[in-house]
Amino acid sequence: MPLKSLLGVLLPLTFASTVFSAAKVEETVAGPARPDAMYLVSPAGVRLATVTMKGPSHLVIVDGVEGPLFDQMLQINGEPFYAAGSGISTTGHLPPVVFSADGQRHAYVARRGTEAVVMVDGKEHARIPHAINFLKHGPLMFSPGGKHLHYVTWDSSTGHRLVINGQAGPVLDGAPVAIAFSADDARYAYVAPRARTRDDHLLVVDGKETNYTSTRPARYQDLAFTSDRKLVVVV
Repeated sequence: MPLKSLLGVLLPLTFASTVFSAAKVEETVAGPARPDAMYLVSPAGVRLATVTMKGPSHLVIVDGVEGPLFDQMLQINGEPFYAAGSGISTTGHLPPVVFSADGQRHAYVARRGTEAVVMVDGKEHARIPHAINFLKHGPLMFSPGGKHLHYVTWDSSTGHRLVINGQAGPVLDGAPVAIAFSADDARYAYVAPRARTRDDHLLVVDGKETNYTSTRPARYQDLAFTSDRKLVVVV
């Protein structure tokens, strides 16, 4: 074979070999490999959460960092979480961990004794009396910008309350029918049925109840903030 033809074959192979040899793989243990574990990757692949067991206890491991131990892992709506291979169908179940849209933040809820503990970014955020349907009307969610974690608690004695960043709002007669956040995620507002007068709806802005009420909650679908953070309510 002529030398020119031989170089034409060898050079591409040599170049590919050089690039391959420069690649470096660094390993980080993110969690145990167990058949009954669940692995959840955040948006954009920023975080990896592992929901698993340690002895008889449940725990969540995020990027290799173990959280506290719990008696029972819950879905983000407060319902029991069942691992793969448990023999119980998980069709329609919500995940046990929720991430912010940018993947930087995470939250979950688990039971310890008679209390449900809300964990946010690896730290205890709140404790709620554990009961049936205590989060059914509003599961754990982050605001679009990830600044606010919100959920709706319920029990037979206090009714419904929207909790944002650990602060419970006024007592409601049902879950909020609309919630809005400003573009910079600094402000929020929501509308919900007022306790004991279900036909009357109240407006809460930045955690404070306003003196504005309406009997036409369907029109609150247009609840929104302008670019300069002013609230617009269409009634």
